[in-house]
Amino acid sequence: MYQPTCTICGIESGYTKDEGAKTVLPSTSKVKLDFRLVSEQNPEEILTLLRKHLDKHGF
Repeated sequence: MYQPTCTICGIESGYTKDEGAKTVLPSTSKVKLDFRLVSEQNPEEILTLLRKHLDKHGF
């Protein structure tokens, strides 16, 4: 209630369209995130910080 959170709500990657497995690395992946902010946090600043973090790590 008084702490900010970042929750991973879902992850999708790999070969998911048809039955069977593939032995190649997936070219894409997706994640659904949920941020719960507390008072005094600016949503635009949090988004900027997330983008900087992802860019730093090659995403």
